[in-house]
Amino acid sequence: MAAASLHLSPEVGLYSPEVVQRCQEKFGWNDTSPDLFVLELLDVVLKAWAKEMPESFGEDSPFMSTLKGDWGEFQVLKPVVQLSEKNASPYYSSAPEPNCSRESTAVAWQ
Repeated sequence: MAAASLHLSPEVGLYSPEVVQRCQEKFGWNDTSPDLFVLELLDVVLKAWAKEMPESFGEDSPFMSTLKGDWGEFQVLKPVVQLSEKNASPYYSSAPEPNCSRESTAVAWQ
């Protein structure tokens, strides 16, 4: 739990009310509350970003990957680290799958 409270420490701190207000004005976040799951909160953020910065989403986005798999097509955030040599940068090679969709013996690092 110590890691979860790190942002409350004086050394790290929270965003100032002014920064929060400017972000609210720019992105127009939908309502959020403590009862949202992480993915629900991420959905609120991504929808607001897509509305305000459409060039950052879609096929040619520098931040998103489109992955097709047995469970459909997914648009996910690319790994944060991107190297100057594109072929050396980390990437996702397969689409996400539900937990327990495969036997544990069928899952291995390539």
